[in-house]
Amino acid sequence: MVFRYAKQASRLYSTAAPASSSSYAEYISHVRDHAKKSAELWRKVSIFVCVPLIGVAGYNAYNLAVEHSEHLEHHPPKFVGYPYIRIRNKPFPWADSDHSLFHNPKINLDPPTEE
Repeated sequence: MVFRYAKQASRLYSTAAPASSSSYAEYISHVRDHAKKSAELWRKVSIFVCVPLIGVAGYNAYNLAVEHSEHLEHHPPKFVGYPYIRIRNKPFPWADSDHSLFHNPKINLDPPTEE
């Protein structure tokens, strides 16, 4: 009994087969032609639109980085000694035990030395 209802329910969601095999062949041919045209369109979009835009974006990013580095040369950042910065519970296990492994002296500022 359950099998009969399941079979009827599956027929509700199935599509009808084409009337003849020639119409199915025409349909497949149409789908392939459409896929070929769409693939060619997106290949052209990728080559002639995306590649130049990536080049323009890279050029813009390079110019912004150069301007930023020139600005930092004229106006270097000042160290601000907030209480939560440079907390050392134990020394680092390498020779310079005060700096992390990724310390960059141009970016990570050290506190001014009091002499």
